Amino acid sequence: SGQEVVNEPFVLFTYSDKVGETPDLVSQFLERNHQNLQAVVATGSLERHRETFCFGGQKVTLKYGVPLLATINGRGSKTDEAKILEALAQLG
Repeated sequence: SGQEVVNEPFVLFTYSDKVGETPDLVSQFLERNHQNLQAVVATGSLERHRETFCFGGQKVTLKYGVPLLATINGRGSKTDEAKILEALAQLG
């Protein structure tokens, strides 16, 4: 709903909405919780939105100054999963 409150560090997984925008629910959620945001994983579709692939997540990283751990096409792959797990381990 965007109204949730997270009182500990977290990594955001998000998609892009419309034409490369951060989804409204994600923006509402971050208004309440950005102080605990550690990093972002962005998803998208290279086939349908090549020009704006993962822009929603990239905009979050720029606004809040956190790293983009990965960009995932569609549902991702086992390689994507391993990359994310490695990046999470490095975050601590």
